[in-house]
Amino acid sequence: MTARLAAMLITDRGDRFIVVPMEGPVEHLRNAVFILDCLREQSPAVAAFTPELAKTIRRAETAVLFLEARGVFVPLPVRMLAVELTIEAAMEIKLDWDVVPEMKAAMWRLFRAWDQARMGAMS
Repeated sequence: MTARLAAMLITDRGDRFIVVPMEGPVEHLRNAVFILDCLREQSPAVAAFTPELAKTIRRAETAVLFLEARGVFVPLPVRMLAVELTIEAAMEIKLDWDVVPEMKAAMWRLFRAWDQARMGAMS
């Protein structure tokens, strides 16, 4: 059983602490979907010339469904495969990460989701 870690933030007065739970793999995948979807919506030319972007978004949404499966047993290898296929689809996107910083942010989220899913933190 894995314990969820928490980050501590100090309020502006400095006399109280607020405990904020760290994001799990599902949250990282959702954030990656949000980042990529914003890129697609704000840059129609990028979306038109990179169909891999839509494929990556679909795969990430599918991975969220597998990781969030409630009442249905989804084996860890299947969950991991869904996240790995999302990363593979994202790696096929032919955009320079230095020119399009959203790609770097989305990839960081995807790799973080993969690492946490591998460690068994499914929340």
